[in-house]
Amino acid sequence: MFQRLSKLSAVSLGLIVVAAFASGGPVWGSVVMSAENPANGHTYYLLATTTWQDAEAQAVSLGGHLATVRNSQEQNFIWSTFGPSGYGATVIPIGYNDITVEGTWVWGSGEPTTYTNWAPGEPNDWLGEDMAAMEDAQPWHAAGEWVDYGHTPDPSGNPVAEVIPEPATLSLLALGGLAMVRRRWLR
Repeated sequence: MFQRLSKLSAVSLGLIVVAAFASGGPVWGSVVMSAENPANGHTYYLLATTTWQDAEAQAVSLGGHLATVRNSQEQNFIWSTFGPSGYGATVIPIGYNDITVEGTWVWGSGEPTTYTNWAPGEPNDWLGEDMAAMEDAQPWHAAGEWVDYGHTPDPSGNPVAEVIPEPATLSLLALGGLAMVRRRWLR
């Protein structure tokens, strides 16, 4: 019975992976590492260096957007996990941008702005910068503060994508766990 279940699971998983890639699904090759934030249950993916637009497209293919930072706890989680003391990134592009209307900053996820962590004098739109990034300490600002930056990839920058689990997914996982417990109890 277990071997049959294993084969069925492997076939199902294979079909899910094929379907995901056939539909323009996740770009796993662009993911450097991932981590789940225990405070909010969201999964964050550190992506390979690329443009902001390509990073946002990759984040969408993973089922989310570039990270939306809602409070200082989330800011600290992202910076400590992926920044210099974590993975080692010194520039971390996030989902905040003013691409559509200069000076009007919005999250790529469409969520309202509830928190910002701009460095002194930022955003300054120097040479048409339209995206926000957390940056390592500089003489003019502290580590993790935000700066606006341009459209080209920063060789030291790794964007962070955020995926929020859907309530239906959590419910299905819980139901699956209950079914397994019930099955073992009935034996």
